[in-house]
Order: sequence, then C-alpha cells, then structure tokens
Amino acid sequence: MSIKDNNHFCENFFTKEDVDFLKKTIYDYYNSTPKVLVDLEDIKQNGYPQDKIMIQPWSGRSSFDLTPFISGNILNKLKEYVSSYKNEIDWYSFLFVRYSNEFGMPLLSPHCDDHDTNFTIDYQLDSNTNWAITIEDKDYMLVNNSAAIFSPSEQVHWRNHKKFLDGEYVDMLLFYFTTKTDFKKLTFNEKREIEKKYKEKYFNNINSKNLGVIYNNAMEMI
Repeated sequence: MSIKDNNHFCENFFTKEDVDFLKKTIYDYYNSTPKVLVDLEDIKQNGYPQDKIMIQPWSGRSSFDLTPFISGNILNKLKEYVSSYKNEIDWYSFLFVRYSNEFGMPLLSPHCDDHDTNFTIDYQLDSNTNWAITIEDKDYMLVNNSAAIFSPSEQVHWRNHKKFLDGEYVDMLLFYFTTKTDFKKLTFNEKREIEKKYKEKYFNNINSKNLGVIYNNAMEMI
C-alpha cells in the first residue's frame, strides 16, 4: 500500500517503557559526544558520519546517525508497523535531529528528500515548543510520542518559519524505510520542479519578516 495516498498522524506511538529506553539511550550519547561542524558538501559526497554529532547551522540543527542505536523490540515494532501496510521492507536508516537556535536559525524549507525513501515515520521524541510539519499543504502538529507518516521522496514537506527562543528545542527521530511497493521514483529535476512554487512562497514569507540576510543565506544553502 502506498503511504503517499494514506498520510496520517499517530499518537502514543511507543509505550512508556520504549520512550524511557529511547530517551536514556539517545540522551546519554548526545550529552557525552562532541558536536562538530560538518560541511553540507561533505554530507552530500560521503553521507552522514557514523561517529559524530553534526552541527548544521544552515538549518539550525544538530543530528547523528541513529541506526546503530535501534534494535531488538523497538526495531521489531517499527518493522511490524511498516509491514502492516502490506509493505515488504527493502532498506532502512534512522536519524536523530535536534532543532534549536543554539545551532543557528531552525529552518526546514519545502522539499522532497533526495533519497528514494517512500515510507517515513517522523517521530517527535521530546520538545518544549510547538512547530507543525506541513505535508503537501496539510499541517500536522506533533506532540511528544506522536508521529507523521508519509512518503518524503514523493511528497513536498516543510515547517513554517518559527523564531525559536533561547532554550527551546524540538527533538525528532526520523525512521526512513524503502519498501518493495511500486512507487514513482522522481528524478532530481522533477523534485526541484515540484518544490519550486512552495519554496517561492515560503521564502517570500520569510523575506516579508525582514529576514533578508537569512533568506539569502538559506537560498544559497538549500
């Protein structure tokens, strides 16, 4: 079943025991590991490094490869969830992301993911502020232990501009899956064409708030 035609919002995604385990495992690592600035071109050429927490100032976030931390019961639950849509899993990869003005201006402009992931669980682990995710013009206001389910390589998604106050953060676990279900694999140029009208409106809105320098820097990076 194509998730593109069945996007939805899921509350209470994990049990309390699962959430407690995830928080301890992730935050023990996050709080004890140095954070380094990684160039965007480096990521494009070499992928996400396996042993570092990356600071990405162009999007106001830090992130690390979560895949090695997800196994056992939690991994089985994720696989069962994806399989419940009658999908056979071909590949998966997981990412932790923290948005905070500690790293720059949090920014997630309209885009389709460049990889061919067709089933993603965008899961909010913890947050002390609200920041909705928009998928093809429909807003999903995530809360802790909730998730938006969609196809990121086919569907334009973004978060509207929000000024984060000092100390505010949004922590996300991005569970990426590619399944053997037939889906339209868009080319690089097709994705950029789909994004165009959304990006123009998005950045015009940022520019209207007198954020011209941020607008120009963002356009160069994205």
